[in-house]
Amino acid sequence: MRLSFLTGFAVCLILTQPAAAQSQPADMAACDMTGWSISRNPKGMEVRAGPDGKAKILGRLAPAKRAQMPEDEEFPPFENLWRTQFQITGYKDGWFQIGNAAHPYEKTGSGYEHRRRLLGMKSYAGRGWVRAETVGGMLSNRARPEYGAIWQEPRAGAPKLPLKTDGRPWGEGSYAERVFACQGEWVEVQIAGVRGWWPGLCSAESGTCAARPR
Repeated sequence: MRLSFLTGFAVCLILTQPAAAQSQPADMAACDMTGWSISRNPKGMEVRAGPDGKAKILGRLAPAKRAQMPEDEEFPPFENLWRTQFQITGYKDGWFQIGNAAHPYEKTGSGYEHRRRLLGMKSYAGRGWVRAETVGGMLSNRARPEYGAIWQEPRAGAPKLPLKTDGRPWGEGSYAERVFACQGEWVEVQIAGVRGWWPGLCSAESGTCAARPR
């Protein structure tokens, strides 16, 4: 009887381990930054159990919502759209691991909570994986005052890649045209048509942001 009890207890412990811990890829690149969804799926961006298009869909992130009342939004967001924001904790093979997702209309203290009914759904806030092409964000101000160039590699001493800015001050506060990968606090992005690395991405949708927004 005692052996059966212990066996059952051990099985219970295994089954109650966090799913995220069990499915963590050994070769995942750890990252520390935030970003937002740029998915155009009206049903919400899919969050999967692993970095694979066939992995189980754990939930969805609320789709972008157009800014409502100008008098309530002195600093309108990028493209005049409020987007679901999240932490980025890892990267593998064209997929980002994310967590703690929430749309500004869902966040307590955001000033927009009264618009929750406009979302039509609640974002999945657990850990999961999303395709890299559905992720966007703002360049952090950690590199200040670096303008007109990005890095060839994810390190401070790497050679720079010049940007043809056409008079536009690319740098902190700019929005990434595309987001490809991440490593630590560095993010691989495309800016002004040039692909390279920048020290930090964040989910601020107006103004500027630090390397580790929370």
